[in-house]
Amino acid sequence: TYKTHHSYAFSFNGIGYMVTGWSESGPRTDFYSYDPAQDAWTQLDDYPGPARGYGIGYAANGKAYLGFGITSGGDYLRDLWVFDPVANTWNELAECPCSPRIHPAMVHSNGKIYIGMGEDENDNDLNDWWEYDLNADIWTQKRRLPGSVRHHPFQVAIGNYVYVGMGHHGMDIFKDWYRYDPA
Repeated sequence: TYKTHHSYAFSFNGIGYMVTGWSESGPRTDFYSYDPAQDAWTQLDDYPGPARGYGIGYAANGKAYLGFGITSGGDYLRDLWVFDPVANTWNELAECPCSPRIHPAMVHSNGKIYIGMGEDENDNDLNDWWEYDLNADIWTQKRRLPGSVRHHPFQVAIGNYVYVGMGHHGMDIFKDWYRYDPA
């Protein structure tokens, strides 16, 4: 048994899932499901992508998306994977042409995934914004967040809008909040 932090957890149809994360021995590829009715954890086949910690994910429309983070060798990632709980499979999607990073924002809205901000491999915080089209498997750079560079932002999609903000840069902790209109 080991402890992890910066894992990604999500749920579908009353079952919880937890994947990747950082442990005392480094990043993981372990993948588990949790059935609360049985109060039981089950180890699933390992996640097939690079072992990572500090990644980000989002569950939407019956699938879970996971990407970014850092490997044990210190390589920052910019990949994107999708998990289908019905088929019990992971598939790699198009890699973001953005800077690899940890602690970005990730949110899904109307068939698109939005990713932005975070911290790059040179310890620089970012304020860029990218759109991934799930149907076309294509990334497009969008207008930057008008606020300061940051990592650990909060994000949520409500209706046709994406909201993002807060987070921090060094010792500066932000309380600003922005609405992004994809249209």
